[in-house]
Amino acid sequence: WLPPTCYDTIMIMLKKPDIITYCASQTEADLAINAGADHLILDHPSISLYSFIPPTPSDTLDSLHTLITYCKKTYPHITLSINCDILAHQHHLPLMNQLSALIQSNPVNFVRVQDVGLLYHFSKQCPTIYHAQMGNSSYLSVAEISNHAARQTLSMDLPHTDISLIQTKTNTPLEIVVHGHCLIQYSQRRFLSSLTNDSPNHSKQIHLLAEDEDYPGRRFTFLDNPHGHFMFAYFDRSLLNDTDELKDCNLSGWIIDTRGQDKQYWQSCITAYQNLCDPNPNLELAEKLFATIKDIAPRPLKPGFFRMNQTDKRRFKKVAHQAQDSQHVIGQVLDVVAKKRITILLKQTIKLGERFEVLHPKVESLTVEASMLWDVDNKVVKSAGVGELVQLPWVKGIQQHSLLLRTSEK
Repeated sequence: WLPPTCYDTIMIMLKKPDIITYCASQTEADLAINAGADHLILDHPSISLYSFIPPTPSDTLDSLHTLITYCKKTYPHITLSINCDILAHQHHLPLMNQLSALIQSNPVNFVRVQDVGLLYHFSKQCPTIYHAQMGNSSYLSVAEISNHAARQTLSMDLPHTDISLIQTKTNTPLEIVVHGHCLIQYSQRRFLSSLTNDSPNHSKQIHLLAEDEDYPGRRFTFLDNPHGHFMFAYFDRSLLNDTDELKDCNLSGWIIDTRGQDKQYWQSCITAYQNLCDPNPNLELAEKLFATIKDIAPRPLKPGFFRMNQTDKRRFKKVAHQAQDSQHVIGQVLDVVAKKRITILLKQTIKLGERFEVLHPKVESLTVEASMLWDVDNKVVKSAGVGELVQLPWVKGIQQHSLLLRTSEK
């Protein structure tokens, strides 16, 4: 016999997470279910922030009603949620009224929102999932949001240690995006609309790629649609190589978000995660699927902050230790303005013409030359002393918090 609380905890730990993905048509629903999804996020461009589906003028939610009906009839045991993650403005209110009427006449399991006002609004009508693109990063916040949301999708900014902590401190089902593109910038303004002859209010969708001049090969995706302007990272988040940490988080859902990508890539991702969440995964299948996914992925695959925060903490702890003990450190980089200058807080006096080695976990071999020196007032100087701030010319690859050394000791 176990106390009820212990039993509940064990059941949570043993619960298999939902394999969740987006679909916008009956064909996509069929493909997702056949690949192994058991929770569909129904996507409609009018109420989805970045669906990668070109909307049509005067679009209504009739097609969403048809898709719900099809999924409920064809796959009665599948969980359905409607994606409504727009940041609502006045002109969206008629659509919100349509959505309210839709979920009353054709109920689904959840409505997904990230606008807090819509969370309060729809939570009175049906169960909601709060999907925070940013913020909601503490167990206090998650606990308060749980008063209105049945489930929550945590931000990609959180490392697995924070996710596990939130899970132990709260009593709400949690999800994360385990695979897909990473949104890094959003604005309601359509910055790319000036590149076409269309009105900014037109429904035309603009999709472009841009390469980082300082890091060739890093291609960022840009999307303009009626909801605004979006910039995505040059890599896709992927936790296929982090399954131990992922399983330790005891999540209720793993989301695969590969909207706008190749169908084979999408289905392979769904099957791979469905296999990995099994108590006895097929390792041969896992290896084969990962090879396929890596081969056809549109971008490099990285875990992002799911691991990176911990790696950086260890790296910078080592750098900080060297900064404290080494007599060769002349200063630390406090600020970097690309292609212009870097600002150094000095521990030793430096003079014009000196060269220094760079110490940073992300830099393997780099030197900085004091070919010019400026003080904080932008006046040219020939030297600077202990405790002063001095500016040096920028060099490609320099990182904030780097240490500058007089010798090759690293």
